[in-house]
Amino acid sequence: MAALWKVKPALVPRNPSSRWRAPFSLCPPGHLHPILPAGWTTKSKHSSPASNASTGSASPTPANPAAAPGASRRRTATTTSAFSSSARKAPTSRCRKASNPSIRRPASILKPADFTLDRVRQPDLLLLDTVAGSHAYGTANEGSDEDRRGVFAAPRAFLLGLDAIEQVADERSDQVYYELGHFVSLLLKNNPNALELLAMPDDCIRHRHPVFGLLKPEIFLSKLCARTFGEYAMGQIRKARGLNKKIVNPQPEQRKAMLEFCHVPEGQGSAPVIEWLAARGIDPHQCGLTAVQHAAGMFAIYDEPRSEARGLVSPKDPDTLVFSSVAKEAVPVGWMHFNADAFQAHCKAHREYWEWVGNRNEERFTTNASHGRGYDSKNLMHTLRLLDMAGEIAREGTLRIRRPNREYLLRVRAGEFAYEDLVARAEDQLVEVQAAFESSSLPDAPDRDHVNFLLIGLRETFDVLDRNRSEAEMDRDL
Repeated sequence: MAALWKVKPALVPRNPSSRWRAPFSLCPPGHLHPILPAGWTTKSKHSSPASNASTGSASPTPANPAAAPGASRRRTATTTSAFSSSARKAPTSRCRKASNPSIRRPASILKPADFTLDRVRQPDLLLLDTVAGSHAYGTANEGSDEDRRGVFAAPRAFLLGLDAIEQVADERSDQVYYELGHFVSLLLKNNPNALELLAMPDDCIRHRHPVFGLLKPEIFLSKLCARTFGEYAMGQIRKARGLNKKIVNPQPEQRKAMLEFCHVPEGQGSAPVIEWLAARGIDPHQCGLTAVQHAAGMFAIYDEPRSEARGLVSPKDPDTLVFSSVAKEAVPVGWMHFNADAFQAHCKAHREYWEWVGNRNEERFTTNASHGRGYDSKNLMHTLRLLDMAGEIAREGTLRIRRPNREYLLRVRAGEFAYEDLVARAEDQLVEVQAAFESSSLPDAPDRDHVNFLLIGLRETFDVLDRNRSEAEMDRDL
């Protein structure tokens, strides 16, 4: 933790009757001084009062001994760093114990609904704000959207309460801001989306707090990347295959009716139930239907004028069969089979296709339609990019966001390669990446205890810096 910097007040002499406010500066571990109580300054054991004002020390004493509570004798106190492994010393018998403790209500406590995109971008919460996606990878074109990613730190009062928050995003997830604790938990899992935020190109960063710079990629990179990057890449292949089916097999605007999946056995084949009834002059709204025991999906059709026939389909729900009461001696005129599995699969495919049409990126769809390859070329471009990055992590231990093979990736995006060739290349590259991680010197997983220690330090440091910034703004306003 030698790289972790903490906040140290620049200790200055002051008037005991005035409110004390010390300017802060960053200093190495072991030098975090507590905020001194009113009426106290620091004084060195081995320096004169005159020199103590300029040098400062770790032993606070009251500026006016008479002003300190119960200060009949000179007092000295030692301080322990908040990041030190040694425990704080127990209070001596001379220290007055607090009595009748009371709870002070914070001036304001944010609720989960208060964490909007505009709110988390405010200076008192924001740690990182950056442009992400194709602009960061170097594969953007004129029609590319600008994705934004960021990290914010929820206030201390919110974290100590019952509520919790993981991230704030818009409806399409074009803008996503992670809460610091959730972000670090994703880093521990070597999540690709989280890791790339640690190494964003400088021209993409809109805001980066100095505290965020303490999150170094080398703290988190491990052999877990073989699984996370590999699974993410193969997920892009599966998504490309799914979109390939949607592009090649478009669904009609009108979904098929349930009765189109109902057939009547006839000879060595079957006939659609609507055609079968029409050929016999039977009104589908006047006939009756009953289930057949021990024959799932089979139903008996009745054409009995005296029976309480209700037709085949419920008038309230066209996707539900309706059954009728028939006489015990009634004889069926035919048998009908309902292929429920095929009907449900059709409904799902139809729903997913038109949801995709409603949510698809038109510029992206136009690109896919123009190259005529019948697949989502952007998904396969990201597949190869992820596998390239995984190989670099395994062999070099580096995280490179701006891609050096930009021209090749743009050719993939333009659809210059056959779908089968790209999938075969990705699968071969995945095998190579897994082999590279097996021989890599990276740790099996990040050091959780070290990361937990780092997270606590980040929160405390950011909290103190923000408090000091707020007080400086108050002074400026006054």
